[in-house]
Amino acid sequence: MDKIRRWRKFGKSRILAENNGRRLVDRSYINPYNNQVVDFTLFDSSRTSVIIFPLTTSLEIIVARQFRPAIGQITLELPGGNIDPKDKELPVTAQRELLEETGYQADKLIQLPGRLWLDPSTCTPYVYSFLALDCKKIGMPKIDENEHLETVTLPLKSWMRMIASGKISDMKTVAITLLATSILEKRRR
Repeated sequence: MDKIRRWRKFGKSRILAENNGRRLVDRSYINPYNNQVVDFTLFDSSRTSVIIFPLTTSLEIIVARQFRPAIGQITLELPGGNIDPKDKELPVTAQRELLEETGYQADKLIQLPGRLWLDPSTCTPYVYSFLALDCKKIGMPKIDENEHLETVTLPLKSWMRMIASGKISDMKTVAITLLATSILEKRRR
């Protein structure tokens, strides 16, 4: 069996549709195994986001309940949002997004390792993630005009049962929960 090889881009990407910083792009690559040009349709975005795993001092997780148009359902997800060009560092974005979406502020932020690709086979966007500890309610959420969400707090054990039962179906939320809880386990030792 051949080693896996990197595919080279071929030609220029072609934008099929664009709206609000997001693009549907047709991009060609050369298959290194047979030298054929293969076209891929990809979701591309210039936006990078942060997602926060926030816990209160009593180990309750703070999540957002909101309608998601792509799946036509109401979901429970970790709070987060896009990096603002004014934000000097990722922790600034994490703290800002946590406050805007939930009204909570973290006493301690720990950046989780690496970045997470949403779907590396068809999407270019990725997210950074943070564990936010000792979160306290200091105000009301300040959400955008077309953003409607409800802040929910749940015991961490209940949250983990919801994930195990499939009630939480957002991949980034599940993956970041795994990363954050592994950090919490290490801290307890």
